[in-house]
Amino acid sequence: MLFAPLILALGAISAAHAHRVHSPTPGDLSGLTVGPFAVQLFKTLFFQGNLTLVNSTFDANVAPDALININGQDLPPQVFLGAVNTFHAIRTATLVTPITTPGVVPLDSAGQTGVVAEQVITKQVSIDDGTHIDQVAVAILRVEMVNGKRLVTNWVEVQQDTVTNA
Repeated sequence: MLFAPLILALGAISAAHAHRVHSPTPGDLSGLTVGPFAVQLFKTLFFQGNLTLVNSTFDANVAPDALININGQDLPPQVFLGAVNTFHAIRTATLVTPITTPGVVPLDSAGQTGVVAEQVITKQVSIDDGTHIDQVAVAILRVEMVNGKRLVTNWVEVQQDTVTNA
């Protein structure tokens, strides 16, 4: 959700702010039901600057064969992760409003798996030239158990950017 320019070369990414059941440390998504799990995943990937944590959190929570589609473009997970890392090098982002989760459909009785719809509104600034970008993004994630591990298996996202330069 954070950058349309890189979608041409690398893809695009999502961001979020978590409403948590408990207060996990960044990257610790255990104990969260599926909605907060998805939100905390985005928060860890996009709103803290530790790239080691970004990469390990992605690897631990996104299936290596996940289907990822950003603005109609299919991206292999490692290409998507490369775009996330590139984003951290070229832009900063802040949330305009807390993330909303207008749809959370658990697929198991414990709420550990399911489908989550999230909306994120961010203000971004180019590190290079100071260009300001307002973005609205909606992501839908499917979270499933794969070989005993909870993973994102499908990530579809739509992003709309407006350059504001102020």
